[in-house]
Amino acid sequence: MPKNIYENYVRHLDSIIKMYADAPKDNGFLYDDDANGVLARAESAINKICGKDSAYTSRIGAILDGAYADGCRAELVVGIVRALRSDLEDGYLSSFPELVRGEMFGSFIEMADHLAEEGYKDAAAVIAGAALESHLRQLANKYGVSVGTQQRMVASGRKERSN
Repeated sequence: MPKNIYENYVRHLDSIIKMYADAPKDNGFLYDDDANGVLARAESAINKICGKDSAYTSRIGAILDGAYADGCRAELVVGIVRALRSDLEDGYLSSFPELVRGEMFGSFIEMADHLAEEGYKDAAAVIAGAALESHLRQLANKYGVSVGTQQRMVASGRKERSN
């Protein structure tokens, strides 16, 4: 993941932590209106950053489904936000296969760039296209997006099979 995306995510998580820290509290817990804001922002950020199948998403779901007051939920969820921020900052969110794919993608793009510079534009286009397609398929699989054969309507109104 590009560094600026990580930085944006860290800033987003920091703003949630700050919102929690700055909000008025009653006996150490946020009032319900502030708690709901923190909870909504935290849930949205965690889903966006981690996806639906992460430990972070699972933990926040358990807290939100638990029998806690909203102020208590907010405190627990901010703990998860802090942990996610730390893991994100330390580079622990990418899995090994993702790191390898990223390195391979970069290598293929470098190879395509070299071929293009040497005048082999068709070969460069094929290699770059294949690398991009493979990377996009892996991302789609990671986030549960179907990439199988689908039917679509063409201008003539016929159905056409495509990959």
